Amino acid sequence: NWDELIKRQYQYREEEQLALEKYVRELGEKDG
Repeated sequence: NWDELIKRQYQYREEEQLALEKYVRELGEKDG
């Protein structure tokens, strides 16, 4: 099912983006 595959892919990308933002924020806090 293509719709399911695309939806899952999109969900994954969104979670990846959130994880990246969290990482960058923590890195910034650590830097001062």
